[in-house]
Amino acid sequence: MHTLRYILAVGLFFLSCYLVFDLVVHGFNVFVLIGVIVGFLLAHFIKPKNSEGYDSDIIDILDFIIDMPFKAIALALRSLGSFFGRGGLDLD
Repeated sequence: MHTLRYILAVGLFFLSCYLVFDLVVHGFNVFVLIGVIVGFLLAHFIKPKNSEGYDSDIIDILDFIIDMPFKAIALALRSLGSFFGRGGLDLD
């Protein structure tokens, strides 16, 4: 089950990366931007939280890479919330 979730998370991550590339090459589109954000968020939440049974550096690297866009999105939303004076948003 963990392997299937990792495969799905990596697939969503690569799809979202392609959509970022599409935004840059073909111009801005709101629906593609929403797809990028949703794809990265889903990849973070689908990925298994603990790596029990996996004693591999590759899994650790995958965890880090998949979590980077989520952390960037969360930081942006928290900064936006603190900019408007509400003390930030708590996503995790």
